Amino acid sequence: MTLSFQVQSEPKNPMLGITQPVLTEAKDDLGGSLLPPANDGRNGTYRSGYYNGGYRGHNSYMNVNLTRGDKAATTIKSLKGRVGIVLLSGSVQELAIADPLKAKKHVAVGRNVQMELESFEEDANQKGTYLASFTAKKLAPADPERGDDYAWSQNLWQRLELHDDKGNKYYCYGPNVHDNNGGTVKMVVVFGTEDRRTGRPGAVKFGPPKKLQLNEWLTITHEVEFAFKDIPLP
Repeated sequence: MTLSFQVQSEPKNPMLGITQPVLTEAKDDLGGSLLPPANDGRNGTYRSGYYNGGYRGHNSYMNVNLTRGDKAATTIKSLKGRVGIVLLSGSVQELAIADPLKAKKHVAVGRNVQMELESFEEDANQKGTYLASFTAKKLAPADPERGDDYAWSQNLWQRLELHDDKGNKYYCYGPNVHDNNGGTVKMVVVFGTEDRRTGRPGAVKFGPPKKLQLNEWLTITHEVEFAFKDIPLP
């Protein structure tokens, strides 16, 4: 059997994913253990949603494997475990491109990322909306045990910021082109002055774009315990 559930965080604590959950107890209403045998190669756990897609968000899903013993049992009386929550603890500037409207085929190199800005222009059909077309390459080699880090390339657009001459930050609408092979990603990311969460223009009067910035995310993994009681068995 598989029990699926999700973990959620407060708005001030964005998550980037979870580690592999580990069960410490699972008993049915007759006192029998629901933990899979220790020698089944899975150690009673199942990895699911390990990176939360790589995106910054406030919920992530996980599954744990269970083995039913006594068919007469009707409920999971008690289930306990622990899981590591990967939290976004801060960000620092990775690289920046000044006056992106004037930058053509500009290459910027940070500690972990090289970015080539192929074009940056205002949308001809929507004044105040800008399109940033670029190719980004991860400089660090892939982990041989895990291969390409697709989480890095999937969340890269979330780490982009566009500022005007007063430091006001444009709203990022995400990519409308996304060609990803793990270590290199090509994107066209859209920025604008409208807060699409409300469907209304923002209160800030934006000036021309002056800096396109890519941030590096700092993370911390916080282990939390979870427990469930009286869950009906199928």
